Amino acid sequence: MVFADLKNDFVFRRIGIAKGEAIGIAKGEAIGIAKGQIAGKIDALLAILTARGIAVGEAARSQIEECDSAATLDRWVARAVTASSVEEVLATAKSD
Repeated sequence: MVFADLKNDFVFRRIGIAKGEAIGIAKGEAIGIAKGQIAGKIDALLAILTARGIAVGEAARSQIEECDSAATLDRWVARAVTASSVEEVLATAKSD
């Protein structure tokens, strides 16, 4: 291999590494954003329940804090606005 070939090989490898790093960073950011959104929904749900004076027991709090589904948390937040108990918020409906 001549010097020019080695230089080109090095350049192409660096480009590939840079692209891989960029993809990895983007995926990491997307995961971080999703986790942050989930955490925000959990905080909002607990804040709504607290503001409404609805007691949240240890088991219910664990269920809420361990939930990683944005759709489920959105459903629970919507229910929390009108529910009279945390059990009503967390109840599984046939459409869930």
